[in-house]
Amino acid sequence: MEQSYDKAAAEKIAMRPLQQCLRHWALTKPVAVAVVDNGTAYSYRQVAINTVQYIKMLEAAGLRKGMLVGIVSDYRYLHLLLLVACSAIGATTISLTAFELDADLELQRRCELFLLGSEVPETIAENLKGVIRLSQDLLDHALNTPVDDFSALNTVPGDNDIVQIARSSGTTGTSKFIPLTEPRHRARFRSYVWSFTDFSQISDLIIVFNLTMGAAAAMAFISLHYGKTMRFCTIQDLEQNVAAADRSFVQLLPFYIAETVKSCGGRPWKKKAYEVRSIGGPVPDHLRSQILDLFASNVISDYGSMETSAISVTGGPEAGKLYPGVSVRICSEAGDLLPPGRIGEIEVKSDQTIGGYLWDPELNRKHFRDGWFRLFDLGYGTEAGELIIVGRGDDVLNIGGFKVAPAHTENQIKLLDGVNDAVLLGLPDAQGIEELHAYIERNNPADDSALQERILRTIYFGVREVTLHFVSKLPRTESGKVRRGELRDGLAAARAKLAMTEAKLASN
Repeated sequence: MEQSYDKAAAEKIAMRPLQQCLRHWALTKPVAVAVVDNGTAYSYRQVAINTVQYIKMLEAAGLRKGMLVGIVSDYRYLHLLLLVACSAIGATTISLTAFELDADLELQRRCELFLLGSEVPETIAENLKGVIRLSQDLLDHALNTPVDDFSALNTVPGDNDIVQIARSSGTTGTSKFIPLTEPRHRARFRSYVWSFTDFSQISDLIIVFNLTMGAAAAMAFISLHYGKTMRFCTIQDLEQNVAAADRSFVQLLPFYIAETVKSCGGRPWKKKAYEVRSIGGPVPDHLRSQILDLFASNVISDYGSMETSAISVTGGPEAGKLYPGVSVRICSEAGDLLPPGRIGEIEVKSDQTIGGYLWDPELNRKHFRDGWFRLFDLGYGTEAGELIIVGRGDDVLNIGGFKVAPAHTENQIKLLDGVNDAVLLGLPDAQGIEELHAYIERNNPADDSALQERILRTIYFGVREVTLHFVSKLPRTESGKVRRGELRDGLAAARAKLAMTEAKLASN
């Protein structure tokens, strides 16, 4: 563990490209732990050596500067090494799951090479332009390659070179591709660091998600940029990893926060995380209090998006405060500026906000107006310059931090044989976290079991729990539209009735 933290020096080093930061830490504190994955610790020197070995392996296989490379790997240490190696070579990367690779034909067409560290069916792989299957034999051979120095990590991308392509959640049914240049990366990292209660106090960044999630990859890169320790673990191993760290930081979706509170059973952890950040949605005040009581010393949640990075604080005593370097305006749909207190569309401008999407001029025309990014969320400003979020300007459901677009998903379900109609709804649970409910109008009740399996495969967003309601007829208006409000009210009434019954039983 470092005995002191020089904030100014760390900031200066962190402004270098990712691979140069790794090289710096490998030379200045070689034995310090950079990564812990599945209980195995890797020093900064070891991570640098492994990265250089993979650079040699990839270059020998034909990977070159300027190529667009898709990475598919559930093994997070391998995934991290591939990202840094490709950055050092000058290739542009995009991280994928095997499911996304199968579903996104645009990526199959655009990527020149795919690095497959996870099992991908041959029926999918055979349609890809170029494939390197990262077998254990190939990886073992690479890791036996001698490394004399770290000069391969001393490369510098151009300011306009795209080092990585991130994606939004694609809740509209079509992925949005977000180009990240090195300057844009650095600006995003600065915005993340600013949002910490005190970044200098944090020793370990704990990552429970795969690196296909943009927020998880950002934390891994920040850890390497600033010379911290990153710990890869599962949500089930979170308490153990917090206990093993000195002062830890954890980012969680609201769903997992509620699950962690529930798993505590009222028992505080012996050692709390220094800070927990909610991503994908705000934390209700009552849940924030439980987090502070049970497993964290600080809680932060903020408003933002993959396109903008963090914009403002959304919970606690500083709710509404904008982060440094962020400008926000509230406009009417026509683009007219609205005064404080008037609800309108939120538009943002900052160094970390993207300059445009890739391969989609129509999407750029929709989201950019006079240099401002339109989020299509609703809010208003205060006289004190705070931003108050009112809600989403579209119909996207926020299910514990996972974004689900009802219209697209409903259409996919309605394509299944035996289904007449489908409706997706979100309803807050007792903790204030939205749960996903799907109403299915079908012909034959005897098909419910078979339909359930097919529907759950269709609703793939990382949402862990979906409650299905099979009905013969959905309530409709005279014009034939489904009465969504009636369904939602029925769910809320049923939940309230159940809560009353449970309360009576508990009192007896």
